[in-house]
Amino acid sequence: MSWDGAADWVVDRLLDEGALPNLAAMAEHGARAEFSVTGFPSKTALGHATVWTGCWSDRHGVLSNDVPVPPPGEHTLLETRSGYSSEALAAEPIYVTAAKAGRRVVVLSATQSYPAGPHVEALREALGAEAEGDRLAEHYLSISGFENRLARGELLGTETLSAPEEGWALSETTLQGARELTTKVGDTDLFVLLYDDPGVSTEGLDTALIRSGSRDPAQATGETRLHPRPAPETAPLDPERWWSGPLPVTSGERRANVFFRLFRLAPDGSELALYRRTVHALDGYWPEPYLGEYLAAYPGFHDDPFWLYGEGGLGEPLMTGGDGTAERRTLEIVTHDLALTTAGSRWALAHLAPDLLMHYTPQSDSAGHTWIGVLDPRSPAYDAPLAARLWPYYRRVFELQDAWLGALVEAAGLNTVVALVSDHGMTGIGHYFQVNRVLERAGLLTRNEDGTIDLSRTRALAPPVWSPFSVWANTTDHAGGIVAPADGPAVLAEAEAVLLSAIDPDTGVHPVTRVLHPETARAAPPHLGFGPAEGGAIYFDLAPGYYPRSDLGKATGEPVVTPPNRPWGEGHHGFWPERPEMHAIFYVAGPGVAPGVTLHDVRHIDVAPTLSHLIGIPAPPCSEGRVLDEALVEEVR
Repeated sequence: MSWDGAADWVVDRLLDEGALPNLAAMAEHGARAEFSVTGFPSKTALGHATVWTGCWSDRHGVLSNDVPVPPPGEHTLLETRSGYSSEALAAEPIYVTAAKAGRRVVVLSATQSYPAGPHVEALREALGAEAEGDRLAEHYLSISGFENRLARGELLGTETLSAPEEGWALSETTLQGARELTTKVGDTDLFVLLYDDPGVSTEGLDTALIRSGSRDPAQATGETRLHPRPAPETAPLDPERWWSGPLPVTSGERRANVFFRLFRLAPDGSELALYRRTVHALDGYWPEPYLGEYLAAYPGFHDDPFWLYGEGGLGEPLMTGGDGTAERRTLEIVTHDLALTTAGSRWALAHLAPDLLMHYTPQSDSAGHTWIGVLDPRSPAYDAPLAARLWPYYRRVFELQDAWLGALVEAAGLNTVVALVSDHGMTGIGHYFQVNRVLERAGLLTRNEDGTIDLSRTRALAPPVWSPFSVWANTTDHAGGIVAPADGPAVLAEAEAVLLSAIDPDTGVHPVTRVLHPETARAAPPHLGFGPAEGGAIYFDLAPGYYPRSDLGKATGEPVVTPPNRPWGEGHHGFWPERPEMHAIFYVAGPGVAPGVTLHDVRHIDVAPTLSHLIGIPAPPCSEGRVLDEALVEEVR
């Protein structure tokens, strides 16, 4: 299991507060890392790829959340593809290694598992006759929804309310004074009728009737009714009672479900807060009948509400004067999400009997990006009184994830090894350091009239999207390059000098604290990856409170240090992995694991070989980590 963005320093504090009883039990009955060190830059796709494969990024190829498109001779430094894709992964992950070893693997959510094609073809070749037809599904099932989002979550208000149209097949009395709105997900129209239910004691609008596909109940593909209830002051409400059931939606041949939650409906229709959940269609290697059965047990993929919260879409946040309503709504959405995740996890364990199950939640990462700027005492945006009010909401996200952990431990049984990881840490920032603007001022980078990078006149750049923590020489090894490879080191030396000399004019701080050369870093520990073996780049770390950006802005001459997108700061990661704020977690318990052990000097590359040893399979082929022997009891060793 992975808790994305669960920083070791945060988890330690929560354990001290007694907020994570199930994780505390794992630590008591199993082994815990003092902390785990990820690769550099400490990003989600890179961190997980390192855990799954047991090797650093120069071998597994996932350099960040986005990666350059190979081969370099055919693509420019500006071209990217997703680092979450299986097609970006150049090394075999543990979930493929286990399937090749004849174990049954079920991937419910894991990076680099989609598209399933590359892994399925590798398994067919390795398993031979065992993988003919649908027999492969006895060894390997893998599914994802991130890549097939049909709609983002949205809080629907009064903006589009109108008088109800014909077709509801309801009495004139029911329709009197009613209001209607429509929304759409994929190819499916969703119709919402707000009306006064005579069976409810309140006067005025008190009920939302929602139908998918049609207003006409005879033609609708689904129907649900909701009554308004604000998010509570304490623990979120029971999702089964206050959320709608799943309503089917389609997009082409893809099928999914949408859920609703009615937080507010004024009797006169002047106020409305109807949340429509994020909708993903599931896809992967998951043939029928497994897919239909799983959708029935897990009718909705991950729903991350924090982007909407950060935009004020769930109400006014505490940081800008809100009263907690937005935070309570956010926690209800997280509660619903993890309730669905738990149900799907339990079903998979009970009905698929996997030897290896992979799962993940994004909630702790998204909460950290949104709130750590205020909560981290090292952050320039830290606000002690506000942090005291906000911390319980952040804590609650982890409590919900801990409950999911406990549910899986219980469902898996005593003969199961359970491992919990995170991909990186989290720290607060209050400034953006605009890398390419610094290079532009030094004459190393030139922009086109439309503000984009002009490669025909650019010698060095931080490639936008995928590489804010590194600067690359635009050599002729890459399409569009203008620098001879022999001149690349001199260009990078010039870039290094301007980065180190850059100053924040408001604080006098040098944002770049050091520059790292991949070839030097590989020669001595810690290795930590450092991108492709062919080099051609320098990496750098930043002063506390600063985060690099590689966008140019709209015009030449804009500041090289800018405020974050949110006035209350932000949480970020990507920094040098040995910074304590970037430390991740690793906990493991079950047969063969010594109780109460604290592990030291743990690196992400050690996780896969250790778990492979515990479950009796070979380590992934490229693995360069060690088996954490001190975590093992003698009979397993």
